[in-house]
Amino acid sequence: MSLRISFAVLLIGFGFPGLAKEHQAGAYRRDSGILFERRFAWDALVAKAKAEKKCIFIDCYASWCQPCRRMDTEVYPQFRVGNLMNERFISAKVQMDTTNKDNDDVKASYFDAHELAIKYKVNAFPTFLFFDSQGRILNMSLGFVVPDDFIKVAIASTDSSNNYYLMLQKYKEGARDFSLIKRLAEKALILLNDTGMIDNLIGSYFGSLHEKSWLSSENIEFLKEMTFTSRNFGFKFFFNRADQIDSVMHDPCFAQDLVYAKLYKELLNDEPKLMGKGVEPPDWNRIYKIVQSGYNGYYADRIVTASKVTWYFRKKEYPHYLKEFIKYIDKYTVMQSSADTNSSDDFAWNSRAWQVFKYSTDKYELSRALEWSSHAMTINPMGEYIDTYANILYKLGASKQAIAWEAIAVKQSPYNEEMKKNLELMERGSATWELYKESAK
Repeated sequence: MSLRISFAVLLIGFGFPGLAKEHQAGAYRRDSGILFERRFAWDALVAKAKAEKKCIFIDCYASWCQPCRRMDTEVYPQFRVGNLMNERFISAKVQMDTTNKDNDDVKASYFDAHELAIKYKVNAFPTFLFFDSQGRILNMSLGFVVPDDFIKVAIASTDSSNNYYLMLQKYKEGARDFSLIKRLAEKALILLNDTGMIDNLIGSYFGSLHEKSWLSSENIEFLKEMTFTSRNFGFKFFFNRADQIDSVMHDPCFAQDLVYAKLYKELLNDEPKLMGKGVEPPDWNRIYKIVQSGYNGYYADRIVTASKVTWYFRKKEYPHYLKEFIKYIDKYTVMQSSADTNSSDDFAWNSRAWQVFKYSTDKYELSRALEWSSHAMTINPMGEYIDTYANILYKLGASKQAIAWEAIAVKQSPYNEEMKKNLELMERGSATWELYKESAK
C-alpha cells in the first residue's frame, strides 16, 4: 500500500531534453532584467565585486532543467528583479552538467563549476548562491521561485542582521546568547557544512552556562539538531545524561534513540569490519563485545538485535527476521498515548504491523501486530490503517470481524482498488496475503 513504505522525492529540477533551447553562458544578458556576466570565472567575479563594492549572485543550472528555464523566461527578465540585482550584485550563470554541445565559455567554467558543486553540495537545480564582495557565502536557495519571492531571498542575503560573518564577529567578541549561537550553528551547517565550528559554538555556549541550566528542553532540542556523529559534543551529552534528558523531554527513549541512531549509522558504514568479512552468519557475540567495550550493554544489545533484523531480512530468513523484529520493537520502542505521539508515529506502527502480516503465520506474532495496528488506528483512523487491521484479523481467523472492518476501509477509500480486492477475497474465503508475498508496501 502506498503509505506503508514511502519514498519522499523532492523534485526541484526535472527536464525533458527535447523541450527547450540550449542553456549556454552569455545567452541570457538582457538589458531589461539581470545583467549576467558573459563567462563564469570565479576569480574574475570576485575581483569585479570588490572593485564595484557589490555582492555576487550565481545561478547554478543544468542544461536539462525545466525550472531553470522558467527562471530565465519568467523571473530574470523582470524589470524590478533586474533593477535590484544589478544595483547590488555581480551576477553570473554556471552550467553544472556537461554536454557535447557546450560552447567554449561553458567549457571554460567546468573546473569552477565542479569546485562549487563540491564545496556547497550543489546537486539540485536551480540552486542560487549569494556571496559577499570577498567571495564568502552569504545565503543559498534552490528551486523555481516567482519574482517577488526571488527578490525577498536576494534582499535577505544582503541583510546585515542575517550576515554570518557579522554574527561570528559578535561571537568572537564574547557574545554567547542562545539565539546568536543557534543562528550561527544553523548557518555554519547550511552554508559551510562546518560541523567543527558547530561543536566549538556549542561547547562555548554550554561552557558559559551553569551546569544546572544545561537541561532545558530548548537546549536539548538544539543539541539534537546539531549532533551528527559520536564525535560531537551533543553525543556525549545525550550518552552521559540520558535519564535526565528523557525526564525533561517526557520521553523514556529520547536520548537513547539519538545515541543509538548515530552509533548504528557509523557501524553500518563500517559493516564489513563489524560483521566480519565473509562470515555468515556474523559473529553476533563479537559484535556485542565491540559495542559493549566502547559504550555499554544496552547499546550493544540494541545494535546486535537491529543488525540481526537487517541480516535475516536480507537473507529472506523470515522466521528469524520476525523473531528479532518483534524483540526489537518490544524492547526498544515505546507505544505512547495518542496525545504524546508525533506526526509520523501512526505511520510507523502501521508499517510495523504490516511487516508481520506479510511474513508471519504465527498467532502470537500476528496478535502483537494487531496491537500495533490498533494503536495506529487510534492515532489516525484512516482507511489504509483500517485495511491493515482487517487483514491481520483475517489472517488470525476472525473472518467476520475482518470483513466488517475491511468494508469500513473501502467506504473511507472508495477509489482504492486494492482494498476492494481484499474485501472480495475475504468474502470468498481466499488468502489476502498471497497478494503481497513479493511486494513491499
